[in-house]
Amino acid sequence: NKLLSNNFKMKFIILILSICFITVGLCDGAMRKVEIKIGQSVIVAEIAKSPSDQRRGLGYRDQLEANRGMLFVYNNPGVRSFWMKGMRFAIDIIWLRQGRIVLIEKNVQPSPIFKKNSHLKTYGSSVLADMVLEVSAGFSDKMKLSLGQHITINE
Repeated sequence: NKLLSNNFKMKFIILILSICFITVGLCDGAMRKVEIKIGQSVIVAEIAKSPSDQRRGLGYRDQLEANRGMLFVYNNPGVRSFWMKGMRFAIDIIWLRQGRIVLIEKNVQPSPIFKKNSHLKTYGSSVLADMVLEVSAGFSDKMKLSLGQHITINE
């Protein structure tokens, strides 16, 4: 009877762990990716379309690989603001409208982890944007990005 009980416990633990791994795997890889061409450069970007994906953004990651980014997609053009909550590395933030760059904020630094949300600096557009692209700091200068420059998104 004790052997049967231990066997049941082991199977139950394996079942729970399997569910956890499957759930984490589904959540971790759930964001769709697109290729974005800016000039001669191609970036592979995760798409953050849902409110929860947009709130988290690139936060709580240790790094962003070269030629990778995150594309925030909105249903309608609007003034978009970002903060660096949970960020561990600097980024360039590129606001887009109708496939063109309308604003670039370069080398945006992570916020100190001890700051309250209400004290975090925000970075916002003074112009309407329907998408925002976050890339590694220095990318904008390295690729000589400029206002009005056209981008192409390949799904």
